Amino acid sequence: MTVVRRRSLAAGLLIATLMALVMGLGPSPASAHSDTSLQRCESHNWRTAYCGGALMLKDAVVQEQLSSTPCVKNVNFWVEPGGLLVATGGCRAIFTVSEDHHLKKVTCSSWGYRSRSCWTGVWIHQAEVMHQHSSSPCDHTSVSWSRDYLRVSSGCRATFVVLY
Repeated sequence: MTVVRRRSLAAGLLIATLMALVMGLGPSPASAHSDTSLQRCESHNWRTAYCGGALMLKDAVVQEQLSSTPCVKNVNFWVEPGGLLVATGGCRAIFTVSEDHHLKKVTCSSWGYRSRSCWTGVWIHQAEVMHQHSSSPCDHTSVSWSRDYLRVSSGCRATFVVLY
């Protein structure tokens, strides 16, 4: 069963802006706030590895090759639109990664239909569901935010992209 939700024009523009920022199509490098750090990611036995789950990564470059299989960008390693570093096909390396400081992933869960406030550590300007973990809806009736807290209720469990 497919559920069709109507969104306002403003919500549609927000989603497009968030996805553009996640995909690296946002502000120019001079105006974007990002830092680099090191992230180890290893594909063992040719299995796919997902790394950097709590970070919103923008890019990755091989810093130190660990495998005999060469790590080639966009072939056996890449950064997904959701900000995860992916290594596959035997690529094992330590990567220099850049993190987007305008976006942050936050997981917040309402268990037993109780309300829950989740501290984000940033002043929230907007939040959208990135991946819903519950069968209960995560919509305007069960999700809200104020300053640096995201609130969920009514069984909503999801990972959110927070714009700050």
